[in-house]
Amino acid sequence: MVTSLRLKPRLIAAFLFVGLLPFVAIAALALNKTTAAPEAQAVAQLEAVRGIKKKQIETYFAERKGDMEVLVSIVDGMGRTGETYLVGPDKLMRSDSFLDKTNHSVKASFANPARGKVDTKASQAALARELDQEALTLRSEVERFLTSVRAV
Repeated sequence: MVTSLRLKPRLIAAFLFVGLLPFVAIAALALNKTTAAPEAQAVAQLEAVRGIKKKQIETYFAERKGDMEVLVSIVDGMGRTGETYLVGPDKLMRSDSFLDKTNHSVKASFANPARGKVDTKASQAALARELDQEALTLRSEVERFLTSVRAV
């Protein structure tokens, strides 16, 4: 088919092709750049928002942990052995014990769950959501103490 064309139409087609080829290439490149820029900007904005939200959540939980530590550290009117502590559903400590920091701190409880687990009648009652239950519990063979539980 190309062999049947005269020289003039062939030259016109060749010059048009050579002239339009850079135009098409530049248009394709510009289109690629214009679609990539907003996408990159959107990704950057989403990453910034993610970082801000992460910091807000970490700050919130750090504040709640501080509040919890203040509440748990209040032992006024409980005598020399009085303490408050938090126990999770896995019966591991969520706050540090005042009386046994070796086995019943948060770190020690998770490091050695067998020794750090708090599986007492009081913790079972609190985990069962039995509110305001008071029970006289035997801590050891010699010492008795009053326990008051509340689910949080």
